Amino acid sequence: MEEELCFFKLDFGKMVADKEEAISQLGSARLAIGDLKEELEKKKLADHSSTNLHHVLRVKAEKKRDQLVLERDQMKEEKKKLEHIISDMMKQNHGYKDKVKKLKELCDEF
Repeated sequence: MEEELCFFKLDFGKMVADKEEAISQLGSARLAIGDLKEELEKKKLADHSSTNLHHVLRVKAEKKRDQLVLERDQMKEEKKKLEHIISDMMKQNHGYKDKVKKLKELCDEF
């Protein structure tokens, strides 16, 4: 019986040591999981902030593009106006040249 009690004590001691080891490993695993969760949250925040930054930059780029398109359209309209003005001036110039030729011909006749 004493022998059995000795084996029981050894088995019980071994079982307690195994349980303590398991509890220690569980604690380490919980710490590791906590660290991983914290790291994951940081990455989510970083991804979210980079997504927000990307969104802000995209919105700014779209506004700039819209502004450039508007300026381009205004310049095209201004170009058309200037072309019409130049065309009218050229017509007037030809008209004046014709009048000068007629006046010269009249003067040459006298």
